Amino acid sequence: MGVLLVANVGVAAVAQWRTLGSVELQGLAQATVLPLALGALLVVIQALVVLAFPVRVLPDALQGFNLWGGYKTVKWGDIPEVSAGALMRMRYLKVPVPASPLPITVPLLLADLPGFLAAVETRAGPEHPLAVALRQEMGPAGGDGSKSDG
Repeated sequence: MGVLLVANVGVAAVAQWRTLGSVELQGLAQATVLPLALGALLVVIQALVVLAFPVRVLPDALQGFNLWGGYKTVKWGDIPEVSAGALMRMRYLKVPVPASPLPITVPLLLADLPGFLAAVETRAGPEHPLAVALRQEMGPAGGDGSKSDG
């Protein structure tokens, strides 16, 4: 986000210089406020998604929501693979549901991602595709779900 903010301000400064022959602070302030406001809005949206669409680890299944808000349950043995996805920079794992075109989405901004991984490992086993995908997303630091994009 910081790099994008600096780039946005830089582009605004160059555009002002080329069109006006000078740089106005008001224009640079506007170029700064919009990305910060949108970033703050995205953080709020991510928090609401995590709170509004909980994912539950049950003894024999995973319960959660798809991207359209449909509540689904999938048995551990019916999960052949798990893939990563993102929507508006919100990272999540896609867990396929038999007879449904939309997978359950597991947000990676869970309050206790290491605890969630431990629950999945306890219920489904450490080699289950969801457990493996969670460990990969958590990275070698073991865990805060804040893997960088690059």
